[in-house]
Amino acid sequence: MQYLILDENNIENEHICCGFSDKKCSEGYKAKKTWLKLQFKNNFIFQKLDKRAKVFMETIPLKDAWYH
Repeated sequence: MQYLILDENNIENEHICCGFSDKKCSEGYKAKKTWLKLQFKNNFIFQKLDKRAKVFMETIPLKDAWYH
């Protein structure tokens, strides 16, 4: 299994494997991608399985976390 790391350069072309992917939730899906783009600037890391599935990890370095 391979994981992809999404960033501002590839997020538009990648599925973000969240519960918002359904057509009736398209606004939520767009909002999540917009939020992710902003978080990448704060060292946020979004990794996902290189398949169309709901297998992903969202992390941020402790030094950049809002609470530690």
